[in-house]
Amino acid sequence: MATTTTQYCNICDHDNESKLAATWCPECEQFLCTDCNRHHARCSSTKHHIVISMENYQKLPSFILSIKNRCNKHGNKYELYCSIHDVPCCVMCIRDDHRHCQPMRSILEVTENAKSSTAIAQIERDLKYIDAAFEKIKSDITNNISDIDKQKRNFVSDISDMRKFLNGHLDKIEKQTVEEMVSKEQHLQVKLKKVLVAMETKRTDFDNIRQDAKKVKKYTSDLLTFIGVNEMRSVVDGEVKKQKGAFNYNLFELKLDISSELESLVKDVSNFGVVSVTTKHCSTSLVKTVELQGQIPQESKLCVTPQLTRKTTVNFQTKNKGRVCITGCDILPDGKLVFVDETGKRLLMFSKNGNCEKKHCALFRYPV
Repeated sequence: MATTTTQYCNICDHDNESKLAATWCPECEQFLCTDCNRHHARCSSTKHHIVISMENYQKLPSFILSIKNRCNKHGNKYELYCSIHDVPCCVMCIRDDHRHCQPMRSILEVTENAKSSTAIAQIERDLKYIDAAFEKIKSDITNNISDIDKQKRNFVSDISDMRKFLNGHLDKIEKQTVEEMVSKEQHLQVKLKKVLVAMETKRTDFDNIRQDAKKVKKYTSDLLTFIGVNEMRSVVDGEVKKQKGAFNYNLFELKLDISSELESLVKDVSNFGVVSVTTKHCSTSLVKTVELQGQIPQESKLCVTPQLTRKTTVNFQTKNKGRVCITGCDILPDGKLVFVDETGKRLLMFSKNGNCEKKHCALFRYPV
């Protein structure tokens, strides 16, 4: 993350002056105002320092700004790089902690062309690959969000369709049951009305006899009344006898037994379906098959087996048939080969074709 803190010139600060910094010198690890930067560029010891404008400084990530050019333990400038421990070292570090570490390389050598090194190019490629992996993850999750939304809408539609089907079925059986009930009710009404008509007819007959009895009692003599009463009794007894002493009829009651299956539906069915989630584990690799390599490669870290091809054969001539002990070699810019003969205390020089040069360089002590 870039920093946005306002910085002031460190040199002017020693003179109790507050001037806004215009540049940052990574070598000196100091902020410089415009005037101090001008003197900094002219001074022989600092004129080759590459300064950074404050605009670009504020764009640098915080972990870069926290890196120091000096050893945290001894306060000295880094001068060498330990290839064994992958750490920069000052001279005191070498004495205290890296005395036996080989090879030690110049810090200038290992940092030369750092921006164009294969290490930073590899990091950029790997970060690009990681970003593509995150983009794939984003695409997967975004598509999954869209998919589960579609699934939800489809299932809601299925529930609605099932509800409509159930409603339609319930409406159908409701209609059938109501129509059956209405039919039975109408049939019973017809039967009851027929009984009611028959009862009214009989009632009228008995009511006429009752009216006749009132008239006889009111208007006739006792003899006629006596004889008429017997006649009326005979008529009444005859009608009652026809009804067998009672007027028989039926009363009805409609009943409805709700289907036990419907009651079971209400009791046993508590939802339209069980909502479940199926989880599919996904894993998107953030690294390629080839892992990241450090900026300073070491032989112990290389996994590639070199394929060697013989190009030049060198024959060593010994003095007085003694032995030759080669402890080092180098290739000069012109292609010539130089070997260190520890036994003979000399440097042997050969042409690039493997021919021995006549002149050899004698050493005064054993080479190390």
